[in-house]
Parts: sequence; C-alpha cells; structure tokens
Amino acid sequence: MFIVEHSGVFGVGPICNELATALSTYDARRAVERDSGPASDRKKQDKQDNREIKRVYDASGGRYRPRKVRYT
Repeated sequence: MFIVEHSGVFGVGPICNELATALSTYDARRAVERDSGPASDRKKQDKQDNREIKRVYDASGGRYRPRKVRYT
C-alpha cells in the first residue's frame, strides 16, 4: 500500500490529504487488514472471493482474464 510504504518519509496525514482520502478511511482499512473482525460481511466475502479468483487464475496459467473479474 502506497501510504504504508511512504509514511515514514512524509507521514500518513499529509499523504491522505494529497490523495484526498480521509484519515479515518485509512485507519479503518488498516484495522481490517490487521484483523478482519471489524470488517463488514460484504468485505469478508469479497476477500474470500478474491482468493478464489486468484487461485483459479493461477491454476489456469493466466489464460482466463475476464475484464470485469479481478483480484486485489
């Protein structure tokens, strides 16, 4: 994540300001990354789906690339 990689140099607040991202949004995302407990059911399902999409993509040798299906 860009903010994490550069926070030591610039600080989280200034980076969030430049990216027009609320600091609370950044904090919430980091909390979910550390512990998925506070994540919504939708976020938990998305995370599980993304793992499955990546597994299928990797198993296919990268042959299946639907434009609207992606993993993050």
